[in-house]
Amino acid sequence: MVRLRDRRPALGVFALLTALALCCSSAFATFAGKNGRMAFTDDQDGRIHTILPDGTGERTLVPGVATTWSPNGRWIAGLQSRSRFNSDVFVVRANGTDAHALTHDRSPEDPPSYSPSGKRIVTVVEDQVVTMRSSNGTHRRLLDKGIWPLYSPTQNLIAYYRTGDNPNPGAVWIMRADGSGKHRLTDPHGQDADLPSDFSPDGRKLVFSRAQDTGVWTSYTVSIATGLVHRLGRCAGGYWAKFSPDGKYLLSGFPSPNGIVMKLTRADGSCPTSPAPGGPYGYFTAWQALPAG
Repeated sequence: MVRLRDRRPALGVFALLTALALCCSSAFATFAGKNGRMAFTDDQDGRIHTILPDGTGERTLVPGVATTWSPNGRWIAGLQSRSRFNSDVFVVRANGTDAHALTHDRSPEDPPSYSPSGKRIVTVVEDQVVTMRSSNGTHRRLLDKGIWPLYSPTQNLIAYYRTGDNPNPGAVWIMRADGSGKHRLTDPHGQDADLPSDFSPDGRKLVFSRAQDTGVWTSYTVSIATGLVHRLGRCAGGYWAKFSPDGKYLLSGFPSPNGIVMKLTRADGSCPTSPAPGGPYGYFTAWQALPAG
């Protein structure tokens, strides 16, 4: 098992992680396949690392926050700090080479998510959900006002967080990748807010975090087809939940005095839990899907 990280990361990445952690849940998209390497940000050195699910074969890549693997498992997309309050979407090969930024905007971007083909990425620029080419960030399409978008791994759909009319602070919305067919997918109560975390590998449901006005975060799933909501088991954490590529496990975060602790459970949130291979404070873990068979 990987050693525990007990030092703070470099200032730029630490500020970025802190801002993301305090703001809301992070969005991901897990593609179907065998469980490959995990990419995570080490809170000791502020760099992206990859590791095998059994905790062996750790590799150190580049500074930044890893948020998603490409469908073919050859690229990692994430965020890099340009200043204390600005971040850019970037991509890097799985071996740590050819890292380059896709955005150079004045505002901080949101964690990116790959389309099912791997040819486009969705993120947020100036509070607008935007898709762009994953190779160079060109051919941008503005879709809607919102944050934390993620592509479905199997369908031409994008889920995202969109604020609602008072008194409801916001919910999970979904739309087609061309921006059409926008509609609300979840219906939080009162001052609660629902934030998307990850699609299941088959694309049939979405796991999301419900931030209650009491300060409690809880993980739920919602059916894309019917909108039926199901609360996950008591061993599922309320933060940053994401599925394994084989759909059998869920990685999620639990609050602790030292930050968010990442643990693995069964996909339905049932017990027992086990430590995340990237260490308890390996933030924003993304899971590589390998070809099945």
